[in-house]
Amino acid sequence: MQVPLRPAWLALSEHARSIKHRHLRELFAADQARFYRFSVQVDNFLLDYSKQRLDQHTMGLLRQLAEQAGLPTWMERMRNGEPINHTEGRAVRHADLRAGDAAPPEVKSVLARLAGFCEQIHSGQWRGFSGDRITHVVNIGIGGSDLGPRMAVRALGAFQQPDVTVHFVSNLDSADLASTLIHLNPRSTLFIVASKTFTTLETMANARTARNWVLAAAGNEQARKTSSNSGTGSAAASRCGRLSACR
Repeated sequence: MQVPLRPAWLALSEHARSIKHRHLRELFAADQARFYRFSVQVDNFLLDYSKQRLDQHTMGLLRQLAEQAGLPTWMERMRNGEPINHTEGRAVRHADLRAGDAAPPEVKSVLARLAGFCEQIHSGQWRGFSGDRITHVVNIGIGGSDLGPRMAVRALGAFQQPDVTVHFVSNLDSADLASTLIHLNPRSTLFIVASKTFTTLETMANARTARNWVLAAAGNEQARKTSSNSGTGSAAASRCGRLSACR
């Protein structure tokens, strides 16, 4: 990615060359309030950047660069729901997921469907093709469709229900999926295929393998009870014979 050579960027480059040899001990000795000046705390989250090679001049140049790059304008456009994701022609909505009661109705609707889906799993309403309760959930995805759910599960591990175990498969290497399936029972396993377009090579290859694994034990119609999809590629997802509980 080519970075535009804005004046603030050139100034930052020159400044970086002059500050990179300064020791942190020197920076802390020169400013007794350095930790408080270069850290931010919101609720239980602390961002401490006082241990980086920067000073007040650095921060001023960074603010100038943000202004010259139009960052405030882009942030406002994002908050207004404008389609600033040019490659997909879509709005960037991740911040809305943290808006709580102020979230747009469409975001609340998706979160409500997601909560309902989870409740069906934990209550035993959603069962496998043989009527068994779901005890294992396998997320098949790559990139953000793998890292995002994986991080959420790890972060919320203390609240995880003991009756359902979550697994993640993202590698095209068949050994990744095989080493997961060998410990599972197709009668009590739910697969979630996470993809925006349902055209990603690794995801779809693993999804087909998982589907065939279930089909070998259940048959075509019954296999539909053990899969769900999460994404926006409705037509592609339907062609793969998956459900749309969380789309």
